[in-house]
Amino acid sequence: MRDRRNLFVGATLLAVIALPGARLLTRIVTAVGEPQTASAAPPLPPLDHFECYELKPGFFPNTSATVQDQFGTMSEMIRFPRRLCNPTNKNGEGITDPTDHLVGYIVKGPKFTQRTNQTIKNQFGKTLVDVVRPDLLMVPTSKDGVPQLPPLDHFQCYKVKRSKGAPKFAKLTASISNQFETLTVTVVKPIRLCAPANKNNEDPTAPTHREHLLCYKTTGTPFGQSTHTISNQFGQNAAVTVIKRKELCVPSLKNYGSPSRAFLEKVSSLLE
Repeated sequence: MRDRRNLFVGATLLAVIALPGARLLTRIVTAVGEPQTASAAPPLPPLDHFECYELKPGFFPNTSATVQDQFGTMSEMIRFPRRLCNPTNKNGEGITDPTDHLVGYIVKGPKFTQRTNQTIKNQFGKTLVDVVRPDLLMVPTSKDGVPQLPPLDHFQCYKVKRSKGAPKFAKLTASISNQFETLTVTVVKPIRLCAPANKNNEDPTAPTHREHLLCYKTTGTPFGQSTHTISNQFGQNAAVTVIKRKELCVPSLKNYGSPSRAFLEKVSSLLE
């Protein structure tokens, strides 16, 4: 009996010692796909959740951009801002960086070849979606005069639909709290997948970043209008009007097939 107890204590001590390293390796692999070398750039911090709000259409000078992500490279027309996404505390999990905001711009691009049966995994489980067409370009943004602190990726977002034969998403509820409101919402279904993107060759490593955002339609109590200013690469101190709560975007992994990462995630979960 004493030998078994000593063995258990020894294993527990090893687990405690290994925990920080396992968590670090898990974060690195999630961010870039494989362990970093000493000369590589530091890993990205974990993504926050974002609750996205519809913006009232307003004047915006159309511009173009070249965007590269895991689905390819395309030139698209940036039309006008349509979403303001706040970092959001979901179910009391906290916020990594309250300065991180994303503004989603409606885009018009070339014909897109649908990608079917994309496996997405996040806190809500595993889902299978078809990527239909480009929809929004998410741009890191400062809100109401508070500077956004890098790093934060751009994201090319796509409309998605449930893959043929895949189970229907089971609605659930989540509590959310951000700079606009605190309430409980109903999470209805995934409608948009956002992939880390290299815009105008500003970050060639972005398409290799592992963390995506899967955005779910949400419903809840009515949201009143509010006016804010936004500043990003497309303009400074632009006034926008928020008119409606729309989606909860959840950090996600796409086509997560790497055995090494799966092993690290399993080890980390066992040690928590």
